[in-house]
Amino acid sequence: MKNEPDGYIPGFCNIGKDEVAKRKKELNVAVIITLVLTVLSFHFYHSLFVLLLLFFSSAFTLLMYLQVRSRFCVLFGWIKKINFGKLGNLQKINDPGQIARDRKKVLVMLMQTLAGGVLYAGLIYLASGSFHF
Repeated sequence: MKNEPDGYIPGFCNIGKDEVAKRKKELNVAVIITLVLTVLSFHFYHSLFVLLLLFFSSAFTLLMYLQVRSRFCVLFGWIKKINFGKLGNLQKINDPGQIARDRKKVLVMLMQTLAGGVLYAGLIYLASGSFHF
């Protein structure tokens, strides 16, 4: 990718290429699961269980997308860690200013994820009530 950060940037980038590659694989699986649940929601349009599964899967898919795109792991940001080496080779962040910027980014990404999950599941729910099969 062009213009990729080479290292840790508080509140912007806390994972390297190996972590990004892992999340891309998770994103691919999440997209498939979300698509399957989307189709199922048209068949089981009255099922709250399917709607909740759709919400969680679409929110997870969006979270994986945001993490890949921004090269920022929500979990690592919350637990004060970074990784630019091999998988599992975490380093601790100790600077309070850096921790604050990371935590702010975590909260923004989680709010985007929740809003996106609610919006997607809500739109599919409304559409499935009209076009079920």
